[in-house]
Amino acid sequence: MRVEVSQPRQPCANLARRWQRPDLPERVRRTGRSGWYLRVLQPGEIEAGQPIEREARPHPAWNIARASEVMHARLERRVEAAELAGLKALSPGWRTSLIRTGE
Repeated sequence: MRVEVSQPRQPCANLARRWQRPDLPERVRRTGRSGWYLRVLQPGEIEAGQPIEREARPHPAWNIARASEVMHARLERRVEAAELAGLKALSPGWRTSLIRTGE
């Protein structure tokens, strides 16, 4: 199986409701550890505990934490938002949100 990170996750109101903590989404966002979504490049099977091996890191300057920070501050960080939007591996939804920032 081969997968590729397509975008960071954004903590939402469901998280707050589940744990009955209205401040939880913001607290998770500030940690930069909200997780990520993957796209499947090559289907296969994987089991819990199986090791994961990174094949490539085409954009080393763009880790999950930085991408999340720029998305949340895209109006103030327009140059970085445009750079992030230019990454082809980024999900179409995020690219659209980042591009609209510059309009």
